[in-house]
Amino acid sequence: MLSGQAADALEIAKKQFQVGGISYVSVLNAQRLFLQARQSRVQAQAARYADSRHYSRRWGRLVESQGSRGSQAVSSVVARKQWKRPETGG
Repeated sequence: MLSGQAADALEIAKKQFQVGGISYVSVLNAQRLFLQARQSRVQAQAARYADSRHYSRRWGRLVESQGSRGSQAVSSVVARKQWKRPETGG
């Protein structure tokens, strides 16, 4: 569920609770779903940014080592899937 849809569902649940249509447990469940959707979106964004940073670093190293042939080197390495994700030190 997208966080926008989850937010809408949460607002509806709150309004239904106010008029006595559902229990507070249902509101809490809608809130849990909203928070899970938001967390999933943030995790996906973080992974995308990490991948972008990884590719940018890889691109820079190949361009530096290959000079003007850097873009060709990156294309061939990626095509052959020979690059490895650098290990991150924690």
